[in-house]
Amino acid sequence: MTDTHSGSDLAAAVATHEASESRDLPERSGAPDAEAEPHEITVYWRPGCVFCRSLMRTLDRAGVATTDINIWEVDGARAIVRDAANGNETVPTVEIDGRFYVNPSPRQVLTAAGHLIEGGSSGRRWPFSKR
Repeated sequence: MTDTHSGSDLAAAVATHEASESRDLPERSGAPDAEAEPHEITVYWRPGCVFCRSLMRTLDRAGVATTDINIWEVDGARAIVRDAANGNETVPTVEIDGRFYVNPSPRQVLTAAGHLIEGGSSGRRWPFSKR
């Protein structure tokens, strides 16, 4: 389930984010914090990005709530992505509880957010069964 907010809500979120001086940038991997529940997941994306669409679709199918920010429409969003991606506007960029993941796989996002579950005879960890 994806939460899509109005431009003013996202602009406020970006302003709050920019005001935070304790950002942990640019971190691209790491174990999830087991005590942080629920995880705040923000997906920075732009239209036409097939990697963004694929990631967002997978997270939606897994039932993971996200805040989706179009970097072409929200003031300050591109700067956040550039800070996280060493000066590049690489999308998707995902922020989970203040940590940034640049062009992550769905598995990396789900692992970082603590959404992966054990299942299946293959021993693979995945949040939903294949159809």
